Amino acid sequence: MLNDYYKETDPIKRKTILNNLEEKSCDPVQLVQLRSLFNQRYTPRRKEGYNDRFLGAWMELKIGIANRGDFLSKKRSSKQIQSALHTLCLDRQDEFSREILYQEMCHMVSLYVATCTRDNNYGSVALGIGRISYEDLQAKIKTDLDDVKKAVLQYAFHADGFQILSDAIEAVEKTLE
Repeated sequence: MLNDYYKETDPIKRKTILNNLEEKSCDPVQLVQLRSLFNQRYTPRRKEGYNDRFLGAWMELKIGIANRGDFLSKKRSSKQIQSALHTLCLDRQDEFSREILYQEMCHMVSLYVATCTRDNNYGSVALGIGRISYEDLQAKIKTDLDDVKKAVLQYAFHADGFQILSDAIEAVEKTLE
C-alpha cells in the first residue's frame, strides 16, 4: 500500500491512500510520521485541492541557486536556499525517519521531472515557437538536478539531510538514463 502512496501524484488521492492505511499493514510510528509529513508538505487551497509546499521549496532552491553568484543578492540567495531546505523538513530528522524523508524527496523530485517533461514552456525554443528534442530535454532536466545537488552540498547546515536530498536526486537521475 505504501508503494501506491509514493506512486500517486495527486495530493487528494495520496491523502485517501494515507487515510486508508491501517496500523496492521504499516508500523504505527511510521504511519504517524507519514501523516505529519503529509501535513507539512501539503496545505489546503481555499476552494479545493492542495498546494505542494515541497515543490514550491524546490523552485525556491532553483531560484536561490540561479541568483547565488550575483553580488547584490548573494546573502538573500543563501537565506532563500536555507529556508527552502528547512521547508523540505531535511533538518528535522528527529521527527521523521531517514527512509520516509528519502521516499518523499524521491517523490518530489520525480514530480518535478514529470512536470518538466510535460510542460510546453520548459522544453520550448525561440520564444515558444519550437520544442527541443527529447534527448535535449532530458539533458536540461539532468543539468537542473545536478545544479541543485551541487548547491545543496555547499549550504550544508545539516549534512545528513542534504545527503537525503542528494541521494534522492541521484536515484531520480538514474531513471532518466
